[in-house]
Amino acid sequence: MSKQDGWFTRREGQIIKEARNKNKETQEALAEYMDVDVRTVRNWENGATTPDLRQKRLLVTHLSISPALLGLIAQTNFTLETVQKQLSEAKSFLDNGAFTSACSIGNTLVVNLTRQVDDGEISLMSSLAYALYFLGHATSIVENDPVKALGFYKEMEKVARELQDNNWLCLALTYEGEMYRRQGKHAEAFSAFKSAPQGPDVDILIRSNHAQLLARNYGKTHRRREAIEAMSLARDLACKNEERTSDIYICCNEFSVYAPTPTNGVSH
Repeated sequence: MSKQDGWFTRREGQIIKEARNKNKETQEALAEYMDVDVRTVRNWENGATTPDLRQKRLLVTHLSISPALLGLIAQTNFTLETVQKQLSEAKSFLDNGAFTSACSIGNTLVVNLTRQVDDGEISLMSSLAYALYFLGHATSIVENDPVKALGFYKEMEKVARELQDNNWLCLALTYEGEMYRRQGKHAEAFSAFKSAPQGPDVDILIRSNHAQLLARNYGKTHRRREAIEAMSLARDLACKNEERTSDIYICCNEFSVYAPTPTNGVSH
C-alpha cells in the first residue's frame, strides 16, 4: 500500500519544499547548509528519495518543520479502542480551535496505522480509512489546502477499495470531488462525484452528504436545475437519519443541508 507507492516520500518532499519556500531559501542554499548536492535536495522535494534520520532532524530545526510531519514521532501500536479515543480527542481539538494539536494527532495516527497495516494488521484498515478521512478534513480546514487534502482522500480511496467498503469509497470520492471543486477543476470534480457508489449499501447520510457537495459543483458551473435537484435529494435523505446503517461521523442533517459553507469546525 503506502510503502510501495511512495506516498509518504512524496508528502515529505512537498513539506520540505513548502518550508524552504516559506523561509525564502533556494535549493542551492539548502543543499549547502545540509552539505549535500543540490540534486539531492531536488530528489527530496520531488519524492524520488527521502532524507535520512539525521538529515530530517537538521531540516526540522533549520526550516522550522513540525517533527511529526517528517515522521519523527515515536512508534505507537494502536488498537481499535485507542484509535477511537485518539480520533475523539482530535475531533474535540478541531471543534475547539486547537488546530495544530488536531492535525498532529491525525498525522500520528496515519503514520502508525499505515505501518501497522503494512505489517499485516488488516483489522486496522477501517481505522486507517477513518484517520485519513479526519486528516483530509482537518487539512482542508486548518491549512485551507485542497491539494494536500486531496492526497489524503486519494489514499483513503485506495484503502476503501482494498476493504471493498462502499461507505468509505463513497466518502473518499465525494471529498476528492469537493477538493477538485475548491481548486476550480469542475470536470475532475464531476468525474469523482459520479464515480462514487450510491447503492442501498451506502449509508443514507453519506449519500446525503454526497448529494449536497455535488450540488455545490453544479452551482459553480451554473447548472441550476441539477443543483436544485441534488439539494432536494440531500434534504430528503438527511430527513431519514433514523435509517442509518453506519456510525461513521457525518454532520449532515435536514438543517445543515441548506446551511452556508462553514469556515471552521468539523461540519461534513
